[in-house]
Amino acid sequence: MVAVNSEEKEEMHGWYSEKQQREIKVTNDLKRSYKNNKSFETTNKLVYVYYIDSSNNKILVSEVTKTNKYTSNWDDAIYLGQLYRYYGAFTKPI
Repeated sequence: MVAVNSEEKEEMHGWYSEKQQREIKVTNDLKRSYKNNKSFETTNKLVYVYYIDSSNNKILVSEVTKTNKYTSNWDDAIYLGQLYRYYGAFTKPI
């Protein structure tokens, strides 16, 4: 557990996969293109998700897990380390 503001928080570990990030963006772009079709709804357009790491850096992640064990289905996923807090999600990279 990681102590934050004197509260116990679950551990968070960051991963990044270029393939996964590209898929997230393509999926969101496709859903936006169908926004006038009633069978599709506009989804969250925030595709760039950032967390703060142990060195207080903002890092782009494509996946967050509760363990540092590899659990991703993406063959290019790399482990980014332990995350300490959520920073934000954006429509464009920062």
